[in-house]
Amino acid sequence: MKVAFIACLGFLIIMLGDAGFARTTEQVPRPAESGFYAPYKIINVFLRAVNRGELIIFDQILDESMLIPLRVEYIYELDSNNQSVKVYSELMQPLPLPVPSGQTLIFHGVSAVLNAKGHIIEVEAHVWPRE
Repeated sequence: MKVAFIACLGFLIIMLGDAGFARTTEQVPRPAESGFYAPYKIINVFLRAVNRGELIIFDQILDESMLIPLRVEYIYELDSNNQSVKVYSELMQPLPLPVPSGQTLIFHGVSAVLNAKGHIIEVEAHVWPRE
């Protein structure tokens, strides 16, 4: 009886540890009660959304090769149960943006908010005046 129990327990441990049995989703991982999921999982979800063409700034689709992800921010809405994450990335090569006043602005970074399904739902451009 003990041998069968140990064999079943060993089989169960092997199955749970095998990545092939793990369920893969396109959802943004939710922070656990005891802490945050690894930010690199969030970065991977963000980059999948970028590769689907969801990151559009100034009528230009940005791709993964243009970005350096640097920060993950976890957002909790205080008046609801809504949770989301924001990924801040800098551009590999900042882009100049001429404006009507003649001044040139530099587009150097982007923040993207991901929903629970891993889609980009909000984008902020980080633009500074040229010094």
